[in-house]
Amino acid sequence: MMARKEYVAGKAAGKQEGYTSTHFTPETAVIDLLKLIPFESGDVALDPSAGVNKVWFNNFPCQKEYCEIEEGTNFFEYAGKCDWIVGNPPFTDFVKYLMHSPSIANKGFAYLIGHSRINQVTPRRLSILESQGFYLSKLHVLTIKKWFGRYYFLVFSRSKNEGIGYYTENYSDEPLRRRTPHALDGRDSAPSQAESSPEVLSPLQAVSSPALPQVM
Repeated sequence: MMARKEYVAGKAAGKQEGYTSTHFTPETAVIDLLKLIPFESGDVALDPSAGVNKVWFNNFPCQKEYCEIEEGTNFFEYAGKCDWIVGNPPFTDFVKYLMHSPSIANKGFAYLIGHSRINQVTPRRLSILESQGFYLSKLHVLTIKKWFGRYYFLVFSRSKNEGIGYYTENYSDEPLRRRTPHALDGRDSAPSQAESSPEVLSPLQAVSSPALPQVM
């Protein structure tokens, strides 16, 4: 599709609110990003939202198909199978495209997204995709200044990248503790009785001993 179809970015991040425009993915970026996909002879690639310029579709190095709702082909009604799904989905529907892709792709899928959408790649969604056999195996950062600056190309495949991981636990629910040496080494953070109680001297200890002569 166009880098983003015409849209009103009411939910966009920062000062993008109310922004309306039509964008096309720079072809030079498409050519470089497609090098990150391990296409093989005989693969079928699908552009899920080709747009009028079909820049991703036109540069696929293998057999190819595309969907474009304005031409009567809806990605969510696509009945076939393909090896790879690659493109730049509509800005506001990224999550829908991401989570629907495992039902169509055999080998993987890759999407170019903006900085306001990277936060939607949550641990929970990564866990769901992993349960379907797809892992976030590559993340490539690039700059397109004529848009909003920083963009991310996410490649999901059957190969797990041990350098990319996630935790599904919500750490904000963890109780706060004093970061004492005891807390850090796993012991109870409360001071022991010996540490907290003042030292009590016996009557004999309280009496000062006479000073002994210093031997030079």
